[in-house]
Amino acid sequence: LPPRSLCSPLTKTLTITVSHADASSAESPAKVKHQHIHEQARKAKLSCLRSQPAAEREREMSSRRGRITDEEINELISKIQAVLPESSRRRSASRSSASKLLKETCGYIKSLHQEVDDLSDRLSELMSTLDETSPQAEIIRSLLR
Repeated sequence: LPPRSLCSPLTKTLTITVSHADASSAESPAKVKHQHIHEQARKAKLSCLRSQPAAEREREMSSRRGRITDEEINELISKIQAVLPESSRRRSASRSSASKLLKETCGYIKSLHQEVDDLSDRLSELMSTLDETSPQAEIIRSLLR
């Protein structure tokens, strides 16, 4: 089977046009050339089709698009470290594993969610004790907009 790089249309054309030179027959050179080119094109097409099924080609192209380089991973790790609180950054600064950094990041996000829930509860309690028409209630409502 030919290497995948030989399956490009340009390579097929070059292979086909160069390979007709060895044809020898009593038929007209143009007819021999045409038949030879047709046969070579058919063989090249079949060979390329056999060398890589469509599903395999699609899977290979898809996996190339989904791959991330080490440089991109390092850049993303730096961005995550930049938004973590100082205490997490110090622990992660020693170039610990990406896995550890992701675990710390998940923990930090969970703590932020808990803090939002707690503040929401406190705000609800505060609003329930205020008169809805009071200036304090109006200030709180304006801050929440």
